[in-house]
Amino acid sequence: MYQHVRFRILDQLSPGTRLLLGGHVYRHARHSVLIAAPHIVRIVGDPPDWLPQHGQRLEVWGELLSAAPPTLLLHGARPLGTAWPIAAPSRPRTGPFERVMQVTEHGEELLGTTADRCTYQLGWPGGRAGVYVIQGHLSGLSPPRLSVQAATRIWPAARTDLSSPAPRGTCAQELHDH
Repeated sequence: MYQHVRFRILDQLSPGTRLLLGGHVYRHARHSVLIAAPHIVRIVGDPPDWLPQHGQRLEVWGELLSAAPPTLLLHGARPLGTAWPIAAPSRPRTGPFERVMQVTEHGEELLGTTADRCTYQLGWPGGRAGVYVIQGHLSGLSPPRLSVQAATRIWPAARTDLSSPAPRGTCAQELHDH
């Protein structure tokens, strides 16, 4: 369940609290911010089904990663005043883990998002953005933390010699042939 809160009390909440906030969203290259002047909350991730317009008034919901500075791991968003449903993602179980994930870099932090829109904080020194098959161990649930033990990059393909043609059957070769 998400708790509707006012910006001014965010610094009193514990990381892992599920929140519902309203304000204007402003998108940037690595993250977005939600503003209800004079308060600002950093948002990590994008709404799973659509991208809001820059400056659009939204209600957002997610999990508080940090109270100072306020940072919200986004689970979803809707235009302010609409009645789209708010469904909490199902909670994973701790233990062994293997899934395809899109990995994104947010400052020093790596986040992995699965196709069913679950997002995990990744413990992966040296990890980089891309799409991977991730194997690891899920140890924390609030927020979900995954220690990566193995990762196979599936996009973008790891090619270092761009002077020779791509191997047959790859998208790059098919585009080159047409």
